[in-house]
Amino acid sequence: MKYHIEKNTVQETLIIPLFGRLICSEHFPELFSDPEAKRICDSLDYDFSEKRKKMESPAGLFGALEVAQRQYDLRCEIEAYLKEHLKAAVVNLGCGLDDTFSKVDNGTCRGYNLDLPDVIDVRNELLLFRGGRVLLFQDGGRQETVHRYGFPLPRRGAGF
Repeated sequence: MKYHIEKNTVQETLIIPLFGRLICSEHFPELFSDPEAKRICDSLDYDFSEKRKKMESPAGLFGALEVAQRQYDLRCEIEAYLKEHLKAAVVNLGCGLDDTFSKVDNGTCRGYNLDLPDVIDVRNELLLFRGGRVLLFQDGGRQETVHRYGFPLPRRGAGF
C-alpha cells in the first residue's frame, strides 16, 4: 500500500529534499547513491512528474546537488563527532524525511528526530526504524510532551 501525499500541504514540502536526493542519485550515482530515497519515493502515492520536470532542469539539478551535498557534509560532521563522543545525542530539528541518523548510528549514541506531529506520522509510515531513535513532535515547546510519551531523555547533555 502506498502512502498518499496531498498536494499543497505541509507533508508535500517533505517531497522536495527527498526527491532532490533521488534525482541526484539518478544523475550522479558516482557522487551520491541514496537507495533509501528511491525506496521512500516508490512507496508514495504522489505524482512526481511536475517535480521531475523542474528538478531535471539545470537549476533543478544544481538544487539536487546542494541537497545531497548538505546531507553528505552533515553526515561527515556527525560521524567525526561521534568518534570522539560515542554516546552523544544526535538531534535533528525539523527532521522531515531525513534518514541521516540511520547512516551514522554507532550503536551507542541516541537519535532524536523532532518535527510537527503530521510529519512524524509520515515518518512512522515510511522510514524503517532500528533501535536508538526517538521520534518527537513539536508541541509548542512544552516539555510535558516528551514526558507524556515516555521518551528517554539523555542523562548528560541536552534535554528537551
